[in-house]
Amino acid sequence: MGLQTAVVGWLDERFQLVDAVDAELNRRVPNYTNAAYRYLGAVAVILIVVEFITGFLLGLYYVPDGAGNPAPAYASVDFIQHTAYLGWLIRGMHFWGANLLIAVALAYMTLAFWNGDYRAPREVNWMVGVLIFLVIVLFSFTGSLLPWDANSYLARAREISIISGGGVVPDSISGFIKYLTPCWSRPS
Repeated sequence: MGLQTAVVGWLDERFQLVDAVDAELNRRVPNYTNAAYRYLGAVAVILIVVEFITGFLLGLYYVPDGAGNPAPAYASVDFIQHTAYLGWLIRGMHFWGANLLIAVALAYMTLAFWNGDYRAPREVNWMVGVLIFLVIVLFSFTGSLLPWDANSYLARAREISIISGGGVVPDSISGFIKYLTPCWSRPS
């Protein structure tokens, strides 16, 4: 009798590990678990982890300026993109991960709604999911403004115009948004 067999036998006498492992290894898996949409939640969690890691790494070199001067922010993004070791790769992973996260979260929420996951007894789970989705969208809006280049500036102007003019929010909030950003929300 080998050492491995003796250790497994000793552990099995106390914890019945062999029967539990055999039961799990020989368990039949239902066919519906092969559907790809069942894994969208896990893909979203993996993308969130990627976003946190790449965001932390980008934050090591990013220099914001609280005085409203966009030059340090743009210069730090330019440094990350062109000078920092693998900065272009980390920034690209962060950019495409964010876009993919929005698409995956939207697909996940759409399929959860389609399957009726908002009904009792899972309505609290649905509300938490909607809240997480809104946080993801808001992080996307704020994160894409950080480079302070013409692309992010014009994207914010377009988004503010859509939000304030599309009837999505009440007129009082729309007026407040226009008041906060007078140069962005000029009518075209």
